[in-house]
Amino acid sequence: MRKIAILTGGFEAERIISIRSAAVVAKHLDPDRYNVYTIELTEKGWFEQKTQSSVDKNDFSIQINGEKIQFDAVFMCIHGAPVENGQIQGYFELLGIPYTGCNGITSAILMNKSLSKNLAKALYGAHVAQCIEVVKDKEIPMDSIKSLGLPVFVKPNSVGSSFGVSKVKHWDDLPKALEEAFAHDSLALVEEFIEG
Repeated sequence: MRKIAILTGGFEAERIISIRSAAVVAKHLDPDRYNVYTIELTEKGWFEQKTQSSVDKNDFSIQINGEKIQFDAVFMCIHGAPVENGQIQGYFELLGIPYTGCNGITSAILMNKSLSKNLAKALYGAHVAQCIEVVKDKEIPMDSIKSLGLPVFVKPNSVGSSFGVSKVKHWDDLPKALEEAFAHDSLALVEEFIEG
């Protein structure tokens, strides 16, 4: 049977969502066709959830009861870094281990909201919300932001799952919304509201 590693955890606020997603995937992979191992990434290390076996990062393998387990494929279930921003895909490519999802470059572009919007507009003529970028600890361009009108959406540039996103209906609420976005990223986007 093929050995599948479900990659979960991660280092960001989306970690808990990732763990839930991995449990759903593990539940639905056919046990008659696959030996499934859930590999959790934490700040302290990478390990297999059931056995707590550490991952050998040299070849992405684990040891269980003296047996070396090497994986035929990786099912990506991490929300946010290091998967959605493309950081870990190159690792699996170097090891020759297939994985689900798009490649690292595509992931890095798509996780960057500002870059994605600019590319979609420039390359395909897509209509996108007007946006003002605000850099943490830099002057807030209030005149430009106010030109967007109310309400506006404030969001971190490179975080998913709606973490740090606020809808601002009064200008007095903008600093708090930016603070929330900056808790997740050093670049925040202030976007016009498009009713749809």
